[in-house]
Amino acid sequence: MIELSTIRDLVAIFGVIAGFSYYVLTVRANQRNQELTLKSQKHATDTREAQLFLNLMNTFTTPENVKIQDEILFNWAYTDFEDWMQKYGPETNPDAFALFDSTCSQLEAMGVLVRHGLINPEILKDMISGHVTGMWEKYEPIIQAFREHYNFPQAFGQFEYLYNQIKPISEATPNVNR
Repeated sequence: MIELSTIRDLVAIFGVIAGFSYYVLTVRANQRNQELTLKSQKHATDTREAQLFLNLMNTFTTPENVKIQDEILFNWAYTDFEDWMQKYGPETNPDAFALFDSTCSQLEAMGVLVRHGLINPEILKDMISGHVTGMWEKYEPIIQAFREHYNFPQAFGQFEYLYNQIKPISEATPNVNR
């Protein structure tokens, strides 16, 4: 016959096994929940980034903006900073300068978003690296001289940051872009 102490020992053993099993199952369930939460957060972040990108592109690629950007990038010509200031500077041609400033400000805004990790430079590289690099490389001497002339060292600094982020990526992974 089974003694009472043996039954008590068996109940205790089964209780420990049941408790341990419950613990293992709870830990696994928590791990799955954490994984699902992380996936959900990543999805939400990706969705926000996509929405932000689409909003940027909707503004940046309006027909009016594209005409302005192409005019500045492909048609404006100058020999040096003084020539540029005479043709497009804020004092001599405020309308032209407003177009230049507006275009650079859009690129500045993109630079801020990249700097703060709100948009991946890879995404922008795929869409506008040609425009970013073309604008910066054409106007870097003007922007540098503008900074000195107006004692405004941070002028278009986020645009420069955007260029410095996109250029190496663009060189490493070429694609067809604007």
